[in-house]
Amino acid sequence: MALAENSRAVLAVITGFPDYYSRFCFVKGKEVGISYQADPEADYFLVKLFQPEALDGRDWWFTDPPS
Repeated sequence: MALAENSRAVLAVITGFPDYYSRFCFVKGKEVGISYQADPEADYFLVKLFQPEALDGRDWWFTDPPS
């Protein structure tokens, strides 16, 4: 996480249990306007915002990279 934060990343994305990862400042993506394309209502899609102002109040979509 320190590497991501120090590299000027806007956010980090993971999938996991919200109750566990909230202690590391992860929130549900849908709560901050970032939806997971594979499952837009997913509670397990979590983000940690390093630069929340970069989201500019807009809605965003995360898509899995091609395999």
